[in-house]
Amino acid sequence: MSTHDSAGPETSGTSAESVIKSIPEQTYQSFTIGTDAEGYDHHYYHPARTVVVYDGRDLDDVIYLGESTVRRYEEWVTNFRSWARKGQFRDMALHYERAER
Repeated sequence: MSTHDSAGPETSGTSAESVIKSIPEQTYQSFTIGTDAEGYDHHYYHPARTVVVYDGRDLDDVIYLGESTVRRYEEWVTNFRSWARKGQFRDMALHYERAER
């Protein structure tokens, strides 16, 4: 008699390779660009082409990018406030943005 642990992973029919390949695209949908020198967090939402700026948990600003890019926005912040630190997935997401254009 064999027993199986019913708490094991379920298979969805999706291969690990296809999941791994989709990570940059999924990350690009929503990621933290970084925290500026004044302590504001800048988060990008690709479906809305919008950057949302937070002051801690409070909403500070919403910036629609339109046809502009996250890289241009990032340059603007660099010149206006400068960055204290970049977001964890920023490089991967911006690489995907370059590939998308």
